[in-house]
Amino acid sequence: AGKRVSEADLELPDGALLGEADVEARVRELVPGADGILQRLRSTAWKERLDAVDALADALCAAEAPALARDGATVDGVVALLARSPGWKEPMVAVSARIAAAIGALARAAGASLERATIGKAAPPLAERLADAKQRAAAADALMAIAESSGVALIGALVCRGARGHKNPKVALEAAAWLRAAAYGFGPRGGGAGLARAHGVCELLAEALSHRDAKVREAVSYTHLRAHETDSY
Repeated sequence: AGKRVSEADLELPDGALLGEADVEARVRELVPGADGILQRLRSTAWKERLDAVDALADALCAAEAPALARDGATVDGVVALLARSPGWKEPMVAVSARIAAAIGALARAAGASLERATIGKAAPPLAERLADAKQRAAAADALMAIAESSGVALIGALVCRGARGHKNPKVALEAAAWLRAAAYGFGPRGGGAGLARAHGVCELLAEALSHRDAKVREAVSYTHLRAHETDSY
Protein backbone atom coordinates (compact mmCIF):
# COMPACT_ATOMS: atom_id res chain seq x y z
CA ALA A 1 0.00 0.00 0.00
CA GLY A 2 2.95 2.31 0.62
CA LYS A 3 3.40 5.20 3.00
CA ARG A 4 0.51 7.64 3.22
CA VAL A 5 1.38 11.12 2.01
CA SER A 6 0.93 13.34 5.07
CA GLU A 7 0.62 17.09 5.50
CA ALA A 8 4.27 17.22 6.55
CA ASP A 9 5.30 15.62 3.25
CA LEU A 10 3.82 18.61 1.42
CA GLU A 11 6.26 21.06 3.01
CA LEU A 12 8.76 20.96 0.18
CA PRO A 13 11.90 23.07 -0.07
CA ASP A 14 11.89 25.60 -2.89
CA GLY A 15 15.28 27.21 -2.47
CA ALA A 16 17.84 27.29 -5.28
CA LEU A 17 20.33 24.44 -5.55
CA LEU A 18 22.50 26.58 -7.84
CA GLY A 19 22.98 30.33 -7.87
CA GLU A 20 21.58 32.31 -10.79
CA ALA A 21 25.04 32.93 -12.26
CA ASP A 22 25.91 29.23 -11.90
CA VAL A 23 22.72 28.21 -13.71
CA GLU A 24 23.44 30.53 -16.63
CA ALA A 25 27.05 29.28 -16.77
CA ARG A 26 25.80 25.70 -16.91
CA VAL A 27 23.31 26.56 -19.65
CA ARG A 28 26.14 28.13 -21.65
CA GLU A 29 28.17 24.96 -21.15
CA LEU A 30 25.36 22.68 -22.33
CA VAL A 31 23.34 24.63 -24.90
CA PRO A 32 24.64 25.89 -28.25
CA GLY A 33 23.73 29.54 -28.76
CA ALA A 34 22.90 29.91 -25.08
CA ASP A 35 23.65 33.63 -24.91
CA GLY A 36 20.98 34.37 -27.50
CA ILE A 37 18.49 32.08 -25.80
CA LEU A 38 19.04 33.69 -22.40
CA GLN A 39 18.62 37.12 -23.96
CA ARG A 40 15.38 36.11 -25.72
CA LEU A 41 13.92 34.73 -22.50
CA ARG A 42 13.90 38.33 -21.26
CA SER A 43 12.77 39.87 -24.54
CA THR A 44 9.81 42.26 -24.69
CA ALA A 45 8.61 40.40 -27.83
CA TRP A 46 6.48 37.44 -26.74
CA LYS A 47 7.33 35.32 -29.80
CA GLU A 48 11.01 35.60 -28.93
CA ARG A 49 10.30 34.49 -25.35
CA LEU A 50 8.28 31.54 -26.65
CA ASP A 51 11.04 30.54 -29.08
CA ALA A 52 13.65 30.77 -26.33
CA VAL A 53 11.68 28.52 -23.96
CA ASP A 54 11.35 25.90 -26.70
CA ALA A 55 15.00 26.14 -27.73
CA LEU A 56 16.24 25.77 -24.15
CA ALA A 57 14.04 22.76 -23.37
CA ASP A 58 14.74 21.06 -26.72
CA ALA A 59 18.50 21.38 -26.27
CA LEU A 60 18.54 20.09 -22.69
CA CYS A 61 16.11 17.22 -23.34
CA ALA A 62 17.65 16.01 -26.61
CA ALA A 63 18.77 12.40 -26.62
CA GLU A 64 22.31 13.48 -27.49
CA ALA A 65 22.50 16.06 -24.66
CA PRO A 66 25.23 15.41 -22.07
CA ALA A 67 24.19 13.60 -18.88
CA LEU A 68 24.78 16.85 -16.97
CA ALA A 69 21.70 18.28 -18.73
CA ARG A 70 19.54 15.71 -16.90
CA ASP A 71 21.24 16.22 -13.55
CA GLY A 72 18.82 17.14 -10.77
CA ALA A 73 20.63 20.38 -9.92
CA THR A 74 20.70 21.43 -13.59
CA VAL A 75 16.99 20.80 -14.02
CA ASP A 76 16.22 22.61 -10.76
CA GLY A 77 18.26 25.58 -11.90
CA VAL A 78 16.57 25.74 -15.30
CA VAL A 79 13.11 25.51 -13.72
CA ALA A 80 14.07 28.40 -11.44
CA LEU A 81 15.38 30.29 -14.48
CA LEU A 82 12.09 29.84 -16.35
CA ALA A 83 10.16 30.84 -13.22
CA ARG A 84 12.05 34.17 -13.34
CA SER A 85 12.21 34.74 -17.09
CA PRO A 86 9.71 34.71 -18.69
CA GLY A 87 8.30 33.92 -15.23
CA TRP A 88 5.08 32.59 -13.73
CA LYS A 89 3.47 36.00 -14.27
CA GLU A 90 4.06 35.82 -18.03
CA PRO A 91 1.14 37.76 -19.61
CA MET A 92 0.97 35.76 -22.86
CA VAL A 93 -0.90 32.51 -22.34
CA ALA A 94 0.92 30.79 -25.20
CA VAL A 95 4.29 31.46 -23.56
CA SER A 96 3.03 30.46 -20.11
CA ALA A 97 1.71 27.16 -21.49
CA ARG A 98 5.06 26.54 -23.17
CA ILE A 99 6.85 27.09 -19.84
CA ALA A 100 4.67 24.35 -18.35
CA ALA A 101 5.44 22.05 -21.29
CA ALA A 102 9.16 22.73 -20.92
CA ILE A 103 9.05 21.89 -17.21
CA GLY A 104 7.26 18.64 -18.00
CA ALA A 105 9.91 17.70 -20.55
CA LEU A 106 12.70 18.57 -18.10
CA ALA A 107 11.05 16.50 -15.34
CA ARG A 108 10.85 13.46 -17.63
CA ALA A 109 14.46 13.92 -18.67
CA ALA A 110 15.57 14.12 -15.03
CA GLY A 111 13.59 11.04 -14.00
CA ALA A 112 14.65 9.71 -10.62
CA SER A 113 17.15 12.56 -10.16
CA LEU A 114 14.36 15.16 -9.97
CA GLU A 115 14.90 17.10 -6.75
CA ARG A 116 12.23 17.78 -4.10
CA ALA A 117 13.14 21.45 -4.36
CA THR A 118 12.15 21.36 -8.03
CA ILE A 119 8.78 19.85 -7.14
CA GLY A 120 8.31 22.62 -4.56
CA LYS A 121 9.04 25.26 -7.21
CA ALA A 122 6.97 23.80 -10.03
CA ALA A 123 3.98 21.80 -8.76
CA PRO A 124 1.96 24.56 -6.98
CA PRO A 125 1.99 27.06 -9.90
CA LEU A 126 1.30 24.26 -12.38
CA ALA A 127 -1.69 23.12 -10.30
CA GLU A 128 -3.09 26.68 -10.42
CA ARG A 129 -3.01 26.55 -14.21
CA LEU A 130 -5.31 23.52 -14.41
CA ALA A 131 -8.28 25.92 -14.25
CA ASP A 132 -7.11 27.83 -17.33
CA ALA A 133 -8.44 26.17 -20.50
CA LYS A 134 -5.54 27.42 -22.61
CA GLN A 135 -2.87 26.18 -20.22
CA ARG A 136 -4.62 23.11 -18.81
CA ALA A 137 -3.23 20.44 -21.12
CA ALA A 138 0.39 21.52 -20.70
CA ALA A 139 0.04 21.97 -16.93
CA ALA A 140 -1.71 18.61 -16.49
CA ASP A 141 0.96 16.80 -18.51
CA ALA A 142 3.76 18.53 -16.61
CA LEU A 143 2.21 17.45 -13.29
CA MET A 144 1.97 13.89 -14.63
CA ALA A 145 5.65 14.05 -15.60
CA ILE A 146 6.61 15.21 -12.10
CA ALA A 147 4.40 12.49 -10.61
CA GLU A 148 6.25 9.85 -12.64
CA SER A 149 9.40 10.78 -10.74
CA SER A 150 8.09 11.76 -7.32
CA GLY A 151 4.96 9.64 -6.92
CA VAL A 152 1.41 10.41 -7.93
CA ALA A 153 0.10 10.55 -4.35
CA LEU A 154 2.41 13.46 -3.50
CA ILE A 155 1.43 15.46 -6.59
CA GLY A 156 -2.25 14.61 -6.08
CA ALA A 157 -2.04 15.96 -2.55
CA LEU A 158 -0.38 19.16 -3.79
CA VAL A 159 -3.08 19.62 -6.44
CA CYS A 160 -5.76 19.20 -3.78
CA ARG A 161 -4.10 21.60 -1.38
CA GLY A 162 -4.27 24.34 -4.00
CA ALA A 163 -7.90 23.58 -4.88
CA ARG A 164 -9.46 23.25 -1.44
CA GLY A 165 -11.55 26.26 -0.52
CA HIS A 166 -10.87 28.05 -3.80
CA LYS A 167 -13.70 30.39 -4.86
CA ASN A 168 -13.42 29.49 -8.54
CA PRO A 169 -15.39 26.24 -9.13
CA LYS A 170 -13.18 25.44 -12.11
CA VAL A 171 -10.26 24.88 -9.75
CA ALA A 172 -12.01 22.03 -7.91
CA LEU A 173 -13.46 20.73 -11.19
CA GLU A 174 -10.10 20.49 -12.92
CA ALA A 175 -8.32 19.19 -9.82
CA ALA A 176 -10.85 16.36 -9.75
CA ALA A 177 -10.32 15.73 -13.46
CA TRP A 178 -6.56 15.54 -12.95
CA LEU A 179 -6.94 13.15 -10.01
CA ARG A 180 -9.23 10.92 -12.07
CA ALA A 181 -6.78 10.86 -14.98
CA ALA A 182 -3.92 10.12 -12.58
CA ALA A 183 -5.81 7.25 -10.94
CA TYR A 184 -6.48 5.71 -14.34
CA GLY A 185 -3.04 6.46 -15.74
CA PHE A 186 -0.93 5.19 -12.87
CA GLY A 187 -3.21 2.39 -11.72
CA PRO A 188 -2.76 0.38 -8.51
CA ARG A 189 0.69 -0.89 -9.48
CA GLY A 190 1.97 2.49 -10.58
CA GLY A 191 1.37 4.30 -7.30
CA GLY A 192 -2.29 5.15 -7.84
CA ALA A 193 -3.24 2.93 -4.91
CA GLY A 194 -2.01 5.59 -2.48
CA LEU A 195 -3.85 8.46 -4.13
CA ALA A 196 -7.09 8.20 -2.13
CA ARG A 197 -5.12 8.15 1.14
CA ALA A 198 -2.91 11.15 0.35
CA HIS A 199 -3.42 14.16 2.57
CA GLY A 200 -6.25 16.39 1.40
CA VAL A 201 -7.53 14.20 -1.44
CA CYS A 202 -10.57 12.76 0.32
CA GLU A 203 -11.17 16.10 2.02
CA LEU A 204 -11.29 17.92 -1.33
CA LEU A 205 -13.59 15.29 -2.83
CA ALA A 206 -15.91 15.38 0.19
CA GLU A 207 -16.12 19.18 0.12
CA ALA A 208 -16.71 19.23 -3.63
CA LEU A 209 -19.54 16.67 -3.40
CA SER A 210 -21.58 19.39 -1.67
CA HIS A 211 -20.49 22.14 -4.06
CA ARG A 212 -23.27 24.35 -5.43
CA ASP A 213 -22.05 23.76 -9.00
CA ALA A 214 -23.54 20.53 -10.39
CA LYS A 215 -20.61 20.03 -12.78
CA VAL A 216 -18.21 19.98 -9.86
CA ARG A 217 -20.36 17.48 -7.96
CA GLU A 218 -20.63 15.19 -10.98
CA ALA A 219 -16.91 15.32 -11.78
CA VAL A 220 -15.98 14.66 -8.19
CA SER A 221 -18.36 11.72 -7.81
CA TYR A 222 -16.60 9.91 -10.65
CA THR A 223 -13.19 10.82 -9.27
CA HIS A 224 -14.13 9.65 -5.77
CA LEU A 225 -15.24 6.30 -7.14
CA ARG A 226 -12.16 5.79 -9.29
CA ALA A 227 -9.72 6.80 -6.54
CA HIS A 228 -11.25 4.33 -4.12
CA GLU A 229 -11.46 1.57 -6.75
CA THR A 230 -7.73 1.99 -7.31
CA ASP A 231 -7.03 2.07 -3.58
CA SER A 232 -8.89 -1.21 -3.05
CA TYR A 233 -6.31 -3.27 -4.93
